Amino acid sequence: MNAAPKPSRLTRLRDALRARDWIGISIELAVVTLGILLAFQIDQWGEERQKAKDEWQFLERLHAEYGRAIEEMRGIVRHHDRIMRDFRVAFAGKSNPSRLRAYSTQLNFGCRAGYLGTAPFSDTAFQELISSGKLNTIKDPSLLAEIS
Repeated sequence: MNAAPKPSRLTRLRDALRARDWIGISIELAVVTLGILLAFQIDQWGEERQKAKDEWQFLERLHAEYGRAIEEMRGIVRHHDRIMRDFRVAFAGKSNPSRLRAYSTQLNFGCRAGYLGTAPFSDTAFQELISSGKLNTIKDPSLLAEIS
């Protein structure tokens, strides 16, 4: 019995490549590539949203912190203004003892002069923003210039 000659490896490889559905493989490759690109875009979009949320939270904390600091300073200014008013009244009344005696009977007259308050300002949100390296989360260049 005469057996048919065995095809060479090159012939078998050529026949295997011809039998493939190259159009189907190309479509699958395109779908997979588009899926990966779409996943990257969605991931990048999520990161941008998180960065915007982080920026908003830091700016809200800074605003609240500096608002409290402004109120502290206004209270100290009012306190110092009352002390200065008491001093002015005392100096104006030094030539008029009866007037000075009348002022001295007022509640807390001159008592505030013993304590000159200071502002216990705490800038923890700003320090956290600086130390975390997240200062670049602030996108507005003019605001970033004001802060740094």
